[in-house]
Amino acid sequence: MYLNIKGAWSGPAALDLYHHALAPVAELPVLEVLSGVHIVTDLTLGPGEVVYDYMKN
Repeated sequence: MYLNIKGAWSGPAALDLYHHALAPVAELPVLEVLSGVHIVTDLTLGPGEVVYDYMKN
């Protein structure tokens, strides 16, 4: 994996939670957002691995 951090900072933030069928995170009670962190990077993942080939019969 290749990671090049171009910038990072923290400060005030807002939070949006959205409904999802497999992870109902939007139902979580958010009492307070203390701060947020924003990171700008160049990220390249290494080669993957085929777990199951659906094109084979």
